[in-house]
Amino acid sequence: MWGSGRLRNVVVKDWGQARPGDIVTVLNGKVTVVRRGALRDRGEAVSMMQQRADCMRISALVLDAIREFFRMRRFWEVNTPNLAAAGGLEPHIDLFMPVHEGLSLISSPEFYMKRLLTGGEERIFQVTRAFRREPAGRMHNPEFTMLEFYRAGADYRDIMDDLEAMVRWVGRRVNVREVRMNGVSADLEGPWERRTVGQLLQADGRCTMEDDPDAINMVMADWDGLLGRDAPVFVYDYPATMASLAALDPDTGMAQRFELYIAGVEVANGFTELLDPDEQLDRFIHVLQQRRAEGLDLPAVDTRFIAALTEGMPPAGGVAVGLDRLVALLAHRDSIAQCLAFPWNVI
Repeated sequence: MWGSGRLRNVVVKDWGQARPGDIVTVLNGKVTVVRRGALRDRGEAVSMMQQRADCMRISALVLDAIREFFRMRRFWEVNTPNLAAAGGLEPHIDLFMPVHEGLSLISSPEFYMKRLLTGGEERIFQVTRAFRREPAGRMHNPEFTMLEFYRAGADYRDIMDDLEAMVRWVGRRVNVREVRMNGVSADLEGPWERRTVGQLLQADGRCTMEDDPDAINMVMADWDGLLGRDAPVFVYDYPATMASLAALDPDTGMAQRFELYIAGVEVANGFTELLDPDEQLDRFIHVLQQRRAEGLDLPAVDTRFIAALTEGMPPAGGVAVGLDRLVALLAHRDSIAQCLAFPWNVI
């Protein structure tokens, strides 16, 4: 046993500077010693690991329940690469740019999964690691766990139904009815709410759907932590300027997009999927222009995804779910870091 303290690397000139109990390695003539350092109380570190272990056990049960749910509904589990020649194109999502032979870590498996839909798959889901170059915080880790599922022939309302049924099922399987985070709770078994962005803006009173997109974004940013209190809520029918990869309603012009909020936490983002390759390419180009104007990295356009849309992807709906956030809610933790074996600050 090392006793109290934390290990640290010390570079020394030669073997003679090593002490009893040190671990010494030599690489290219450089001697490195792993030495005890009284930098942190070991008991505190063990306690933190035990707390994470409790949450990790809940995470394992959640994964079992998710797979059970989708098997019952005749979905196939798929596995797609964590590297891609072109990453997701969003105005404010930064990728880990090329890490190997021009390939980047994915921010989402979305494009791969839609290519599988084009190839004939109809009901698919995936649990995977995703990567976004953003500061670690209470609700974000640069490497995180994501669930995505897609259903051919479905629209965003059908996917809302699927997602509500899945979250209720998972809650029952882990024996949790009330989820909680930072003193805010929500009842998974009670009625869930559905509110349009227009309804929420009207209740807020500061702007309407016809106002400038930047003004709408500023108002919506103030809703963080407020939505989904007491009961989960689906927020849907976004302005066309916030469509992302969602189809537009032919009658209203609204984006057929939704987000799920539970106990103040954004948990999921889903769409009726856009099928028009020309419209999708135009949106990608617009995002690149936005990012160039803001001095941000410029990811490549996924031409294979555009080609798949050109071949003809079937009408479908899909959603991405932040599993670390869902697990933290079910475990009554105040941050996702409390549910990760090794959060960003201890890697």
